[in-house]
Amino acid sequence: MSAGTTPDEPPPSVGEDDLKRRAPAAGAGAAPEPSGPQAEPPREVRIRATRTSTVWTMAAVGILLLTLILVFILQNSGRVLVKLWFWDATLPLGVALLFAVVLGALLVLAIGAARILQLRWAARRLRNDRTSARAARRRGRGRSGS
Repeated sequence: MSAGTTPDEPPPSVGEDDLKRRAPAAGAGAAPEPSGPQAEPPREVRIRATRTSTVWTMAAVGILLLTLILVFILQNSGRVLVKLWFWDATLPLGVALLFAVVLGALLVLAIGAARILQLRWAARRLRNDRTSARAARRRGRGRSGS
């Protein structure tokens, strides 16, 4: 035991190298196992993620993505002609591609929202069917008991 620790406290720091030095070499005879507070290596403490840490991480990722998008737009500043039905415009290439990505994302969101609504309606229908079936069974039991 080192100075400043009590028998109940684990050593201040036990690294992987310390554990390797303590382990018996392969082929060595049965070495006596240490006893006392140093018999077990310290357990790894896992700190759970919090909502705040998740938001902070997502904000950092968002800033990184926005920086990449900005660099992309600035590097692709050559002007191109964009035509859509009766509308045509001259835009920087990066901006035109950004519009295309945003329109694609909106399309995916619309399809996802439609699917979510479809599943909610199906779940509501199933829940209502189960509720009405239970009510019918209760009414049936009430009549048969009299």
